[in-house]
Amino acid sequence: KQRCGCLLSLDFFGNFSHSRRDSGGRESTSLGAPSRDVNKHGGAQQAAANIKTPKFSGKTTWEVFIAQFELLSVAAGWSEEHKAFQLALCLCEDAAACLLLLTEEQRGDYNALVGALQRRFGQYNQPVLLRSEFHNRRRLPGEPLRILAHEVECLCRRAYDSMPPSVQAELARDQFLQALSPKELRMQTQLAQPATLSAALELALEREMLAGSSGGADDTHVVRAMSAPVEQMEMPAGLSSLVQTASRQSPSPRAGPRRRPQSCWGCGQVGHLIRQCPKLAAVQGNAQGPV
Repeated sequence: KQRCGCLLSLDFFGNFSHSRRDSGGRESTSLGAPSRDVNKHGGAQQAAANIKTPKFSGKTTWEVFIAQFELLSVAAGWSEEHKAFQLALCLCEDAAACLLLLTEEQRGDYNALVGALQRRFGQYNQPVLLRSEFHNRRRLPGEPLRILAHEVECLCRRAYDSMPPSVQAELARDQFLQALSPKELRMQTQLAQPATLSAALELALEREMLAGSSGGADDTHVVRAMSAPVEQMEMPAGLSSLVQTASRQSPSPRAGPRRRPQSCWGCGQVGHLIRQCPKLAAVQGNAQGPV
């Protein structure tokens, strides 16, 4: 009990309250702030510390592993020395052999360890080849649209890694539109003028689902009603009889125009040529005597 007449008390949750009696003997109680301050980022760091670090053997993609490791190190708040220690513990099988290529000092250097693993398991592709592969990417027969969009975006990020993200997104959208097939699907999606790659993918999926396309690269579409025989099509009785009559009377489309019968140039009669003319043969036979 203090001189001011207030009584302080601490509850179970760490909050303190003070009570005060007025001149009439009534007691008023008010709650105070918690006695201890909670670190906002302490929960995230503690959760990241409890996560088991992934293992890397060299059989998986190095770029995917190092991206996950960087996210974990940032969430846990590791220093450069601790990052090198954790990365060394993540290595196994063929990847662990890279430790033998480094000295004891380099094994504690995070950048040196990452460089050794990058040289061994990283993907080294020339930007010119990557850009050529990116611009020549087309949809394969039977390839789903989601896989096409994913690979186009990955190629764009690798080929134009120095470009701003906004430029990369625009290039990926334009190349996805160019890679679409069939031709009708590509034209319909382009006419909609999607703003992003995601919007173009959703439009293409919607139109392909409505069209019932199989998702191949073949641009030919055969209409079943046109390829079906006339007899199998449902027609009225009068129209069906007219079609059959016209088909019997019409000449065969393969037959060419009728030619006039040729006449012999010798005698002028029809039915044979001049080399088969009997009159000319008789005349030649009479003229074969001695001169």
